Amino acid sequence: MKCAGRALALAELKVPLACIVILLICGMLTGCDVDDIPKSLGLSRQRYELKRDKDGRMVRLDTQTGETTVLVGDKLIRVETPEERDAKQATLAALATPTNWGSIELKAFSSSAYVTTRLLDGRLHYQFTLAPASAALTKSIADASTAGHVMLKELRLAGGMTLAPRSSEPPRFLLQFFDEAGFKTISIPIPAAGLLRVADESRKTVKFEARDSVDCPAEQYGRSRAWNVSWEGL
Repeated sequence: MKCAGRALALAELKVPLACIVILLICGMLTGCDVDDIPKSLGLSRQRYELKRDKDGRMVRLDTQTGETTVLVGDKLIRVETPEERDAKQATLAALATPTNWGSIELKAFSSSAYVTTRLLDGRLHYQFTLAPASAALTKSIADASTAGHVMLKELRLAGGMTLAPRSSEPPRFLLQFFDEAGFKTISIPIPAAGLLRVADESRKTVKFEARDSVDCPAEQYGRSRAWNVSWEGL
């Protein structure tokens, strides 16, 4: 009767019938207490509850710790606890708050660089600004805007033949973010030709801007503590 009762308990826990038979036989042959069989499977009726979720997946709830695992294929995948979900949401909310990273002086252009970022839905949104629009900076960006056209013009040969284009990158600024140990976490190239001119009421250019977003894991962005900017081809 005791074995039959334990077999029924295992059946209630959705253990396959063939496994129940094998486990009971092994238990009787080895003298193992059949009370230990569910425990050996991590299926103690006192501690664990088995059920199916709305998607039909098998879910195991640890009634002592509140931990939930889902059977996916032949693996048990741990489900976040409500506390962990709340902590994660709080972290994402903090990352979604715009961060002003301060300014970096660009002596070569008699200007400064600024960047503000925020993370939303797995994408890093940034606002990159170069100000003031000095003569040196304006000329460099203007030259970058025509570099592609000049390159194509130089490649045209008599008879309509052309040379293969060079593989060099177009003139650009490169935003880089680093963790507290100085290791790079994020790199964002910004083509100089794509910078937008911002003018005042007198139509004088006062700054250049780039506003866009790139894919970025939250953990990667969350480790960032400092930034820098460099440039190529300018």
